[in-house]
Amino acid sequence: MKTLCKYAWCLVLFDPFIANAHTGIEMTPSFWHGFLHPLSGVDHIATMLAVGIWAGQLRRHYLWLLPMLFLVVMMLAALFGMVGWQGAFTEWGIMLSGIALLLAIVSAVRLPSWVMLVVIAGAAWFHGVSHGMEMPANAEGVEYISGFAVATALLHLLGVFLGYRLGHIWQWRMFTPF
Repeated sequence: MKTLCKYAWCLVLFDPFIANAHTGIEMTPSFWHGFLHPLSGVDHIATMLAVGIWAGQLRRHYLWLLPMLFLVVMMLAALFGMVGWQGAFTEWGIMLSGIALLLAIVSAVRLPSWVMLVVIAGAAWFHGVSHGMEMPANAEGVEYISGFAVATALLHLLGVFLGYRLGHIWQWRMFTPF
């Protein structure tokens, strides 16, 4: 036990963040700011998981189409947010898109393809603009976008797994009302 404590103190003493030799120079880890942004709010986490769960429920070509569409539109919208474009009703769009995705999952309805794509693209647009608007001023844009794209993709993968797995457990049956 004594040996373990001795090595733990060494890790603390030689931690590079503690030994800050470059005072006055602040570096922003842009990738990590971007990576942590989708994980910082329940609304972001719920929407990213919901996209994956819905895709997992739908299966077939939607399994990867919906998450990929979300990622591409979100990154494009983030560019608009970074240059200062503030979309009207961004927060409302985030909230309503989360509700729409939740209803799509719970109701287990297979909507027409174009409606599903519009719902996903709309949700991605509002989230992307929000991500772009909240980028730190001294962050690198490409690194920041890469960070939240990776975090979003991981949340989508988790959602796909959950949707696919829970579909087997609960025997979800997607039905077409039209």
